[in-house]
Amino acid sequence: MAAPMLIEEPDIVTCIPTTHQRRLIRGFNLSEELAGHCAKYLGLPFYPQLLKKTRSADKRRRSARERNEQPSGLTFRNTSSAPNLEDRRVLIIDDVMTTGSTLEEAARILKSHGAISVGGWCLARTPKPR
Repeated sequence: MAAPMLIEEPDIVTCIPTTHQRRLIRGFNLSEELAGHCAKYLGLPFYPQLLKKTRSADKRRRSARERNEQPSGLTFRNTSSAPNLEDRRVLIIDDVMTTGSTLEEAARILKSHGAISVGGWCLARTPKPR
């Protein structure tokens, strides 16, 4: 397998969280599973609990405009196990990107906590309407 191209080498890997309710229904968070494997492949520390989903507003059946207007409910999980993000480059892994608003919000939050750059990888991208 060829190594994925990176503009900047990340220091740590995290993922887009899911709500507690959704995790109970599914039994897992696909983004977390993907991110764990990517971190291992890249030889980087993995922090799946950096972000927390605070509300369960479901965006799956919303238009692009509604998705962009509705906050994703992400917050920074400030725990003793959270790494210092000062001058760190963070790679966020997500399963599916529709409009990119969740990744943008996650990047904004991580940068506000000291990350110098934030990149995102997604397994899939929903097609844009024609």
